[in-house]
Amino acid sequence: MLGCLSGYMDRGSTTSDVELTRWSEGTWSPVDDHVARESPLKIEMRLCSEDVERSLFTMRTPGSDEDLAIGLCVTEGILRKSSDLAGIESQTILDPGSGEPLEAVIMSLDVPELRLDRLRHEGLVTSACGLCGRADAQVLFPPPSGQPSLDAQFVDPEMLAELPDRMRNEQEAFTLSGGLHATAVFDSKGELRFLAEDVGRHNAMDKVVGRWFRSMTSEPASSLIWVWSGRASFELVMKAVAIGAAVVAAVGAPSSAAVECADAHAITLVGFLSSGRMNVYSHPSRLNPPKT
Repeated sequence: MLGCLSGYMDRGSTTSDVELTRWSEGTWSPVDDHVARESPLKIEMRLCSEDVERSLFTMRTPGSDEDLAIGLCVTEGILRKSSDLAGIESQTILDPGSGEPLEAVIMSLDVPELRLDRLRHEGLVTSACGLCGRADAQVLFPPPSGQPSLDAQFVDPEMLAELPDRMRNEQEAFTLSGGLHATAVFDSKGELRFLAEDVGRHNAMDKVVGRWFRSMTSEPASSLIWVWSGRASFELVMKAVAIGAAVVAAVGAPSSAAVECADAHAITLVGFLSSGRMNVYSHPSRLNPPKT
């Protein structure tokens, strides 16, 4: 599998240079351009207390690999507090099948073995879908981190409407390639705290969750605003549920399952967020509190 990907596995770059042929206004011409980088990552989880390990392969955009691994484990309900993570390191290993170099993240976890069963994927986890290949439908639903209060801090809708432009201005890899999703995390005043880009929207979310989890000064997820550059899928909303987020917003449309999930877990879900408008699909009181 890795042989066809070996030319795209340089560490630390989110884009790759390509030569292509472009047709424009009736004329063909050679062009140098950039494409989003996508390559495999092995995530290996080892228990401290027992001789037990689990591993999976995922397709992602290189960069922030440790954050990705941590964020995945947080949103899957495996890591629930900082002491659950005993250690983590990045390595370059040789793939046993192809002999090609392969990037890997090795995690030491101080958690019950039962939690690792939540990662029962069959085969490769693609950058398009982190839920695909699950062996059990029950593991689609990670344990919630606690339902956020509807009495939480008011979010100014005019400030919220400005966030997609602020996010877009920080999407350096998207500017080069046009091929990456982003998740950005802002505080209640609209200050950017974390941002990550990836070919997979769920990977971008996991990367910022990992950074948030590792931050020594992390604010509760319910006090932050989580913004997605594309559509709001069920998977993204479930990740928001897992960390206890209260306000999530997408530049694109939500799915029906995303709306139902947000409503059931007291999450304010915003779609079609732009400088001129937004749709609020669930719990609008955080953006439009009743007059006293």
